[in-house]
Amino acid sequence: MIRFVERQLYSVGERLDSLETGQVKVVLVAAVAILFAFGFIPVVAHEVPGHVVISEVCIRGAGGAFDEFVELYNPTDSEIHLGGWKLQYKSVNGTVWWNKAGEGLPADEKIGAHKFFLLAGKLYTGDTIPDYRHYANWSLSDDAGHVRIIDANGNEIDRVGYGKDADTPEGSPAPEPPEGKSIERKHLVYGYAPCKDTNNNSEDFEIKDTPTPKNFSFSTDPLPPPPGHVVISEIYVNAIDEYDSEWVELYNPTGVSVDISGWTINSSSTATYANATITSGKSIKAHGFYLIADGGFSTGKDNPSWPDADLEDEIALINNNGWVQLKNSDGETIDTVGWGSAPVNETLSFQKNPSERKSIERKSLYDGYAPCQDTNNNSEDLFVRDMPTPENSSRSMNPVPVNLPPPLSVPEFSLTGLLALIGITSIVLAVTVLASGREKIKSYLYRQREDEYW
Repeated sequence: MIRFVERQLYSVGERLDSLETGQVKVVLVAAVAILFAFGFIPVVAHEVPGHVVISEVCIRGAGGAFDEFVELYNPTDSEIHLGGWKLQYKSVNGTVWWNKAGEGLPADEKIGAHKFFLLAGKLYTGDTIPDYRHYANWSLSDDAGHVRIIDANGNEIDRVGYGKDADTPEGSPAPEPPEGKSIERKHLVYGYAPCKDTNNNSEDFEIKDTPTPKNFSFSTDPLPPPPGHVVISEIYVNAIDEYDSEWVELYNPTGVSVDISGWTINSSSTATYANATITSGKSIKAHGFYLIADGGFSTGKDNPSWPDADLEDEIALINNNGWVQLKNSDGETIDTVGWGSAPVNETLSFQKNPSERKSIERKSLYDGYAPCQDTNNNSEDLFVRDMPTPENSSRSMNPVPVNLPPPLSVPEFSLTGLLALIGITSIVLAVTVLASGREKIKSYLYRQREDEYW
């Protein structure tokens, strides 16, 4: 969580570069802690569930009141045996759970990693063949109710309450699906599996206009996999000081350290430019960064608060219609970034030339995580960052959510809470200013013009 917050507040921190580092950290950490404590910054922790989930429910399909199905999805990396598992239904405010899969699924039933399993009632009419079809109609309520799955030992694995009057959902109930429609779990990332699970049905499900029942033959990853190679994650080409302040940031999205000895940065194109060569014995750690910059970067960088480069060398990057390639010690191209109308690119160059003081950065696979989206199409993978965020080898960042805590509940917004937040934050800022004898923070908070650097 702290790494996530640091990334989001990086641009604020660099605007305060005239303050001593310790002072900045005190203010930022204290302010962020207060914001989280009062719930005004919700904790976004959409981890991949570690269990089978109910991914889609249809209570009245196109075939009528008994055209019903429940779809399961396994977001884990392991096959799970379903023998003896039960699908159960409870009415809107009932006290009894009724079995809808007889006395349990057959002993040999299983659901593969990242695969689906489809259960259906007797009069289900969908084109997708169910993995289990019940011998009778389910008679799920059209207004409100609950479905759940339990394992062979009677442990509840997942539950969905739908309709506003459902009395025992997870959190609040999911919306009631209209006739011919279904409710489906939201995706952690668009285009991937429906498996968002915050234990709040109203947050996790949405109406799906056209039901899409999926059986064992369907497979979808819960999250996009990170690239299997080092990527060019951010570049700064249109510097104020063109000779000392340009840089290229690399990121390693893999789970192992990569030896980058002898690797080179090659740049475009209309004239001959020197290539930066990474010296022997250098590596980029798993989920780590590596910063390559101009030879005079340590003293001439556009923003003194930027971290020092891991390597300073003579590089020259073209502002408009340029490109950069990362090559290994054998001369093989590992990654390419082209911008404007660059003739060298991946599929299609990023269709913008960055203006002065702005950078080009790779998109994140997942909001708040490392910049490493790589579809081999520069026009889709990159964006212009208004406040550049160079990272060196002292930094690391996960490419996708891993082992995050469950989401915290966000307290209801109230005037009292807001006033308390403002008061405590003001005290933190005042103490910092008094302790340092400086007024820089206060002037920063109120000034409307650009500061010395931005």
